[in-house]
Amino acid sequence: MNYPEAEPRGILSIKSNEYRTTLQGMLFQKVDRIIIQHRYRYEFRFLDQKGNQRTRYRIQLNIPITNEKIEKGVLLTTIGFEFLVDTQKELKLSQTRLYAMAGYQFTNSLNFQFGYMNISFPSHASNERLQFFFTQKLFLYDY
Repeated sequence: MNYPEAEPRGILSIKSNEYRTTLQGMLFQKVDRIIIQHRYRYEFRFLDQKGNQRTRYRIQLNIPITNEKIEKGVLLTTIGFEFLVDTQKELKLSQTRLYAMAGYQFTNSLNFQFGYMNISFPSHASNERLQFFFTQKLFLYDY
């Protein structure tokens, strides 16, 4: 697998075509006000005509700041850690991701979050980035 090369100013330049199909399972736990999310994902990736497979595990803490639970009008924070392991031919750590975000819950299904992510690669320098997300959840059933 080729990793992105850093340009002189430390900016990563990646130009590729990628298509992914994933199998995913998620588990949720609640500890006091904190919602702990465990996400297990297996990816079939097709990057520039080459196939690759990897598995991912993410643990994420969703913490309401201005209320006891995350609902409309609540400020929140999210902290997470994820590791990615290539599974083609042999198991090999591909990268780790550590992030922290703050956000606002507009409705029960729409929120905005922004924050910082550090992506660490075993073979070269880390990549840092700011992230901005609008998330719209579709509820297909009541739980």
